[in-house]
Amino acid sequence: MKKLFSLGAVILAISLQPPLALAQNNLTESLTITTYYPSPYGVYRNLKLNPTEVTPSGPALSPGVMFYNNTSDTIMYYNNAHKWVNLTEGNVSGGLPLVNSAHTQEECAQANGEILASDVGLKQCRFNGGGCPTGWNPYKDFTTTTAVSGKNEHKGCGSAGDLTCSLDGHSWGNIPHENTQPYSCAVALGNCPCCGRIWTGITQIGCY
Repeated sequence: MKKLFSLGAVILAISLQPPLALAQNNLTESLTITTYYPSPYGVYRNLKLNPTEVTPSGPALSPGVMFYNNTSDTIMYYNNAHKWVNLTEGNVSGGLPLVNSAHTQEECAQANGEILASDVGLKQCRFNGGGCPTGWNPYKDFTTTTAVSGKNEHKGCGSAGDLTCSLDGHSWGNIPHENTQPYSCAVALGNCPCCGRIWTGITQIGCY
């Protein structure tokens, strides 16, 4: 009787085991990842800022905030002085940079300039008058000019001595400063120069 019981127990134990193939198909693995938000520190192979044209603002704005401006192609961060700093150039002390990153929009306003678009993503500063303030430089040929006229400076040309030379100005734009080159009337007057060199008047100028 004892032997029969033992054999029955063995048969029962085998019958309760699942098929080998079925056991292998039901195998599962688990992976636990522990992370923090915000991350206290870390080393990243790639870090992407979401491109935007809108400067961050509101209650979430605090020192250390960064964003990528896809219009000006610059990376900006908000510093402890509550100013935006251009990380792309790295030579602006604070505020939104102007073209060439030598001055900021805030400095333009403080110098009584007007912040205007340029031919690139960053803006320029427009001043009234014929030149940029001390410490500023002209940006390309962005100017507004007015017409000018002048008498012949070269005598001995007969009737050419009474000729009036004139130039038209231009509205705001990246346009070279108009002027009369010496001998500008040579073709019409048989190589007798009619105009000394005169320039249109600059009334507005773009600076950085």
